[in-house]
Amino acid sequence: MARRWTPRRFVTLRRIRVAICAAAVTLASVGMFAVTARKTVALTVNGETKTVVTYATSVPRLLQEQASKPNLTISSTPPTTGLG
Repeated sequence: MARRWTPRRFVTLRRIRVAICAAAVTLASVGMFAVTARKTVALTVNGETKTVVTYATSVPRLLQEQASKPNLTISSTPPTTGLG
């Protein structure tokens, strides 16, 4: 026999559904942030081009990750893709 619908059971099930939806939205948001935070950058250091994948949010942070010396001539440009 099926369980009867009572106001208390209805509220409990609704809270469970809301909690599951909130958890799903949170996981989707974190997942999308992790995917979009990754960047590919082409660095030219002393005439030598190097492609680097990083999660850094700024150029100084990227250079700190790469442990570059500050007296080097460095230019950074986005890598070219074959889409254009």
